[in-house]
Amino acid sequence: NLAREYGDRKGNTAGPLAGAWLTRQISGFTPSLTRLKDVFAIILIAAPTGAAISACVGVTVLFGAGVAPWITFGRAWAVWWLGDAMGVLILTPLALTLFDRRINSRQAAELGALLASVAATWLLMFHASGTEQSGTVLAAAMTPFVLWGAIRFETCGATAVVFLVSCVVVWETGLGRGPFSGSTPAHNAALLQAFLAVISVSGLTLAAAIAERSDLIREQARREGEAESERRYRRIVETANDGI
Repeated sequence: NLAREYGDRKGNTAGPLAGAWLTRQISGFTPSLTRLKDVFAIILIAAPTGAAISACVGVTVLFGAGVAPWITFGRAWAVWWLGDAMGVLILTPLALTLFDRRINSRQAAELGALLASVAATWLLMFHASGTEQSGTVLAAAMTPFVLWGAIRFETCGATAVVFLVSCVVVWETGLGRGPFSGSTPAHNAALLQAFLAVISVSGLTLAAAIAERSDLIREQARREGEAESERRYRRIVETANDGI
């Protein structure tokens, strides 16, 4: 037990550190995740690399201690890796952008309406759906709320909605309710993680694309303003010279 706990701690420490180091090697990485380049660094480098290291160390220690037969090593590694990768995709963007955006009272009301809509869909999905198929359809209905958060509040909104949805779905699935609890534990975990991956990647990508385009528009407007100011200054100088 001590060896297994020591190995788990080493893997859980080395994985995130390696993912963070690789991400920081990208030139110009910004923690605000306002560019597609930064989001793709989290999705394609930080999450899979760090999770792979944690899964290799953790599963090796687990099987080396005789907890499970080695024949199931591949499946256990895949579940471990997917779970850690989803944790990075959900929690890392939230931690980086949670206090990065300020909202006014009108935006706060819209955010409240968004979260209330998520809660209502959650009640239908886990408590009012009559069949597993209807629950699956309602699970897909969570995606528009993630897109709503991304469009209106950019990365901060998308990550907040994804985090709320993830907490609810994982909790209810653990209690044996909802569309992700009707099969074997391994199959349920794979479906759940795939669902979280889709909504997380979709929300982050769309939010980054919107933020990047907004920055380009603001930069273009600033340049046009500077050009217009320069033209006005030249006209004033020419008028003064004509007057002289």
